[in-house]
Amino acid sequence: MPTTSSKCGHTFCHQCIIEWLNKQNTCPTCRNRMSLQELLPIATRIILNQLDRLLVQCTLCKQKNIQRGNILHHFEQCPNKIVPCLAADIKCMWTGRANERIEHVRMCPFQQIRPIIDELRTELKAQAQ
Repeated sequence: MPTTSSKCGHTFCHQCIIEWLNKQNTCPTCRNRMSLQELLPIATRIILNQLDRLLVQCTLCKQKNIQRGNILHHFEQCPNKIVPCLAADIKCMWTGRANERIEHVRMCPFQQIRPIIDELRTELKAQAQ
């Protein structure tokens, strides 16, 4: 999220200016005194739209040229995203890259016994009623 100083008006990446102000108490551009309290988020749509068009790289798969505004959508579909096994609900502890999950599920002993567990759950629910 872009951030601006309420005093000098310079604009920065929020995380970057926080790191800077933890070491220095000045604006990195004009060197005027600056504090965390005077930082304001930028809500101007035209600036946010320009930032969203910037091209970035995925930190997981290293794919380049993803528009910043689309990076969250990419993360959801990224083949290197860490995901749980489909049998996590029945205690499989495996986690791995999304592109490795199909192979894991094919061999997962928990997934292989899922039909039996589902049948037992159904029987227990029927008996409880």
